[in-house]
Amino acid sequence: TDVPAAITNLKKLKDQTPEKKKEESFKEVLNSDSTVKNVIETLINNAPDLEPEEKTEAKTELVPIILVANTLKNDADQEKQKIGNLMKKYNEFAYKSNENLKDMNKTEELQAQLKDLEKYVKDSGEKHTEFTKLKPAEQEAVIKLVSRIEARISMMIRVQTVETTPLPDISYLVIFGIITLIMVLGGAIFYFVQGVYGKESEIK
Repeated sequence: TDVPAAITNLKKLKDQTPEKKKEESFKEVLNSDSTVKNVIETLINNAPDLEPEEKTEAKTELVPIILVANTLKNDADQEKQKIGNLMKKYNEFAYKSNENLKDMNKTEELQAQLKDLEKYVKDSGEKHTEFTKLKPAEQEAVIKLVSRIEARISMMIRVQTVETTPLPDISYLVIFGIITLIMVLGGAIFYFVQGVYGKESEIK
């Protein structure tokens, strides 16, 4: 083992934010090639950076998808292998942190994955025909993943839209009103002072 490299990796892990650590934990679970439910659930249970509710969600939502994806990846049918690999291409579970929700590049990644999956699920043609050959439970897992990705993309776009939305027009009107008020007050003060000096001149 390269000790300096190991020390560097440990330092990087230590310096990571809690959200980044969670993302890495989800990725580790997703990258499992196991087709045994208990093995994947054990990985989730042993993930130190996931909260109890996140572990429960992962076991309920993520495990069935991983099991189907890994099963399809190992199938002799090349088209099924493609579907399995595509299901694991990105981890929408890891794209739920504040940092990732604002990341437009990750939104594009999920949009590309969604587009490819929809060719099997929604479009007609050869890919959809291959999809119909899957077992009902496998089809359900793919459809469930599509729904989750759609929901995550919608959330990311909402967050990014709020981030980039300019100030409403009313702000400019308020600023213009303040400037106008200052000018009016300035003019009034000028005429008041001028009037006072004018009266003093008359008295003299």
